[in-house]
Amino acid sequence: MKRIKSEKGAIAALVVVTILMFVLILMGTYMAITNLRKSQLESDIRIQELYGGDVARIEEVYNTVAKSITGGLEVGDYIEYNSGINGTILCRVLYAPNSEYGLQIVSDKNVKNVTLGGNDWNTGKNSYNTAIETLNNETEAYINKEYTVNARCVGSMPTVDENKIFIDKDKDKGTETTLILPPNTWASYTRPNGWTSDDTACYEEDRNYKIDQTQMQNVGILLTTEEYWLASRTVNSDTSYCGFRIRNISSSGTISSYYLCTIHNGGNVGGYSYEKGLRPCFSLKTDIKITGGDGSEENPYTME
Repeated sequence: MKRIKSEKGAIAALVVVTILMFVLILMGTYMAITNLRKSQLESDIRIQELYGGDVARIEEVYNTVAKSITGGLEVGDYIEYNSGINGTILCRVLYAPNSEYGLQIVSDKNVKNVTLGGNDWNTGKNSYNTAIETLNNETEAYINKEYTVNARCVGSMPTVDENKIFIDKDKDKGTETTLILPPNTWASYTRPNGWTSDDTACYEEDRNYKIDQTQMQNVGILLTTEEYWLASRTVNSDTSYCGFRIRNISSSGTISSYYLCTIHNGGNVGGYSYEKGLRPCFSLKTDIKITGGDGSEENPYTME
């Protein structure tokens, strides 16, 4: 009988201790929540003191703090980019900070026009082969090292290394073609006058543009109502001619291309030139801070 009473007493004591511990946990949680709420309330009061009843301004402050701390820029957001001597450029976020390409922005409109090609075969061929390098080099005039790690033309490879430098920016990817009309060997072509082989010395096409094009199309920033170059080559051939082109986006937002040089089945060759817009992409530093704006077209983010 005494043993039963002893066990009941032990159980009762255990229950009391458990309840006391539970009460202490609740009190601790309550104090933590109270302190957090007090801190938040003090912040709210301070912001109210600074900005009064301007709700829009208060919301902007909250957004700015959130973006600065979390790097929470989202794809498609508008952001002002100070390019230095070439002025401020309105841009869009092309790749978010947490993407495999790092934080990249692209100009919302063309910043200038660039002419590619020439009036004869050799000039057109050389321009075709160096088009990616030419377009990428044109973007360097808009680099502001205070904000930017590197720049490239839209449509080139967006891949960056550990330092956010574009891996393929200064390389002309491609292999020289070996036939006048690859790969349609069923066509009959006359070798152009003066040629000692069937080698065109023109680079093959690439599909590098697809990454940027897909991203911009998904976000809705591909169409600008302006024509602009994509840093990407394409080759078109049939039984009558073979043409070497550079891709572009038309004013209606479709993918197009323009011949810079051609070979016809009768042996005639030609070169052509075209002027289209340039949309640079910038790889931004990871320590930039958003200082204002809400990411809209009317009130783009500003940075420092």
